[in-house]
Amino acid sequence: MVKPGLTVAACLFGAAAATASHAQDVLGAPYATARETLIGMGAEPRPAVRTEASAAACRHPDGDWCERWPELIDCAGSGAGACVFLWRAADGAVITIVTAGETNPRVTAIIPAG
Repeated sequence: MVKPGLTVAACLFGAAAATASHAQDVLGAPYATARETLIGMGAEPRPAVRTEASAAACRHPDGDWCERWPELIDCAGSGAGACVFLWRAADGAVITIVTAGETNPRVTAIIPAG
């Protein structure tokens, strides 16, 4: 079964780098694992600019996520742990990684910017 976002991942990371297994490893994976996979595929996390208001997104039950993951843009604050991370793909495209989960966030979507 093909997971949602597989085609998007293949387009963003290039056919050679984003094999079906890579995309499947990222989608649904814990963010920490997906982050390592993305870096291995040539993508780069893009550090977010922090404001006092956005700093609240950093505080989670298991620590300061902005310190751990500087690319964290924001979290919904809904209790579901929906968060957004900014990346630059190997081909230069800007992408957003969306996660869900308060203590062990998992990748739920890969979205191209624009």
